[in-house]
Amino acid sequence: MAADVCRLMGEDEDEAAMKWIVTGWLLFIVSALFFIAAAWRAGDLLALAGGIFFSGRMLFVSRPCSGP
Repeated sequence: MAADVCRLMGEDEDEAAMKWIVTGWLLFIVSALFFIAAAWRAGDLLALAGGIFFSGRMLFVSRPCSGP
């Protein structure tokens, strides 16, 4: 997904657009961390495992753009 966004943005694209994209990804990751905290507090192991898996996946998917 991040690679698709990088491919769509040209060299002349606004830096502001990329800042909004990065902000969106960061907020998405932070919300996943809050989900993990809530699952931990409730003692729900299934939700905790799902939150950890989801957060790990988000960290791998949201790596920065590199090259063409």
